[in-house]
Amino acid sequence: IISPFSVVDDIEPVGNSSYSERVPWAAIKNYSVKRIDEIRALDPDAFIVVPTPTWSQEINVPLKDPIPRENIAYAFHFYATLHLFNDANYEISSQLPIIVTEWAAQTPENSDGSINFLSFQRYVDWMNDNAISWAAWSYSDEWQPYGWFRPGALQDGVFEDSELRNWGRIVRDLLDDGLLNQSFPWQRLP
Repeated sequence: IISPFSVVDDIEPVGNSSYSERVPWAAIKNYSVKRIDEIRALDPDAFIVVPTPTWSQEINVPLKDPIPRENIAYAFHFYATLHLFNDANYEISSQLPIIVTEWAAQTPENSDGSINFLSFQRYVDWMNDNAISWAAWSYSDEWQPYGWFRPGALQDGVFEDSELRNWGRIVRDLLDDGLLNQSFPWQRLP
């Protein structure tokens, strides 16, 4: 079954299951074109997300050699504290359809949860300025600091605001219709 939204397999391609080996764009592109054509044979109007190299962090690469297909977007992943904002993102997003399919303000794994608020705010502004859709990582109560909830909060499927971590509060605020497309004083979080 193909939905109106499809993803070309692994959205974070890595070579030989090794996180140290980068898959070249040519390989991702060739594979993606084949998969896109298979999806389009079943649903010619499907919106399709295509991965980019290095855990979908290199959105500049498809800009030089885009996939010649319609109704696709390129995946971009970032952690604002680890991957500091780059002004080149504005130029890239003006020429290439991008969807942020994974992001968080903190550094992943083994982090104390601290946030580089300047980089974070620049990413939020960039996504808002360019109408870039996004999915924040991670709607979970995992131990890592980018889980939205404190551990154990989702036991019964219901949660209280007090069970949200700071990151969960930030995402909730970003999703609040009354607050979208605004800048926020994030440093004031408890």
